Amino acid sequence: MPSARQPASAPRDRAERHVFGVLPELAAVERRVLALLELCSLSTTEAAADLGIDEAAVREAAFSARRALRRERAALAAGARCERAERLHSDRLEAPLERVDRKWLEIHEARCPRCEEHATLLDEARTELRVAYAAPAEKQLPPAPPEPPALDAGEPPRAQLRVVPPAPPPEPEPEPEPVVPPVQDIARRVEHRMGAQVVKRRDNEAAKRVARVVAIVLAIAALLAAAGYGLSQLGGNDHQSAPWAQPHAPNVSPAPLSGQ
Repeated sequence: MPSARQPASAPRDRAERHVFGVLPELAAVERRVLALLELCSLSTTEAAADLGIDEAAVREAAFSARRALRRERAALAAGARCERAERLHSDRLEAPLERVDRKWLEIHEARCPRCEEHATLLDEARTELRVAYAAPAEKQLPPAPPEPPALDAGEPPRAQLRVVPPAPPPEPEPEPEPVVPPVQDIARRVEHRMGAQVVKRRDNEAAKRVARVVAIVLAIAALLAAAGYGLSQLGGNDHQSAPWAQPHAPNVSPAPLSGQ
């Protein structure tokens, strides 16, 4: 009987917390049903009254929770027949099956070794869950130091010292993990470096093109200058005067005609 300080829901809540520690990803209703049926030994009717749902929903939640508990030990593949057999095995733990379902389950388990292994794994998981729940969860405290001997009535008072245990050595500090730059920073640095190289390559190519153009212009200018000089030389020879047309040339008279 629960006391005034411990209500009736306290053991059920502790059982649910234990199931949560074993199966943290289990749904709330399935977790509560598994705790009530397996750890608190409640019937399907009592579990339905505790949760405010019908008994069919309790049986469905119990089947899902027990299958999740069994899969913690081994996740075995199964078909539709094996799933029906595992569901009937879960229902059989709460109430006797009907004759047709009982015969079908016996025939299927005799022919399917996988379903027999399912049942064995489920029984082992249920036993382990109950044993872990029944074990005391209180943490063992270190023993208290011995009390000093009592003084006699006629003995003068003196100081009484306790033996203080030495302090535990400090734990070594963990080595700092190397700082690894994120992938975004690395990609940004690589992109910046590649962009700088592309810009530098473009500048070099532009400088080379300008140098080629300047060289071509200078060559054309040199050719034009040479051609102009040659033409000027040729034109100067055409305008030279004859020797007798010079200003200081002697005046020679023609010879007289005779014999006319």
